Amino acid sequence: MNKTKIIREVFNKIPSYYDIMNDAMSIGIHRIWKKQLVAKVDMINNGNYLDLATGSGDIATLLLEKNKFFNIDLTCADPDADMLNKAREKIINKGFIKKISFIKTEAENMPFEKDNFDIITLSFGLRNFSNIEQGLSEIFRTLKPRGTLYCLEFSPKVKHQIIQKAYNVYLNILPKIGKIMAKDQESYEYLAQSIKDFKKTEQIIDIMLNIGFDNVNVEALSGGICNIFTGQKNVH
Repeated sequence: MNKTKIIREVFNKIPSYYDIMNDAMSIGIHRIWKKQLVAKVDMINNGNYLDLATGSGDIATLLLEKNKFFNIDLTCADPDADMLNKAREKIINKGFIKKISFIKTEAENMPFEKDNFDIITLSFGLRNFSNIEQGLSEIFRTLKPRGTLYCLEFSPKVKHQIIQKAYNVYLNILPKIGKIMAKDQESYEYLAQSIKDFKKTEQIIDIMLNIGFDNVNVEALSGGICNIFTGQKNVH
């Protein structure tokens, strides 16, 4: 079974408990990480924003709250229709109803024009791309010149050996947590393995540079368990 099919099957099962899953996978710390990601985003009045792999809309909601005094156009994109419905419901319940679009699309083949977005955010979606290089190339294509990608993702390796050992133990017991909390051990097995199999931080940086991103930076969070990658579309 190819990766795209596996991912679709997993995420077709989890929309109803997606937020619980995120809490379990990060012991709730994902909420802090997401706020740290959005805190880094430079506000642009009348900017065009894309929240890719939007999931249940956490990052989109934080962006709208941060930019409530600015005029922005926001597109929420995700390959799963049920996830988009959860994002729509969450955003509307927060009172945001203007200039928001919801688009069902894979990251590797987006229907957006070239040089379209000022800002693209991506939270815990990169490791689930069926083709990371192609997905990042699509992000680069759809960014405007000087547009910026802000990407939040788990790391398979951390710098400190003690943290790494604890991290490995946690990933190994995560499927059992999924079985208890969501009655779905299989999906959590995939999600834990997707972290273990994800590319190293240096590899992601190299891919971004090879695609053409400038000013590529990485900020390690919580001892390197999670990273924020940023990169700007060059204007050469």
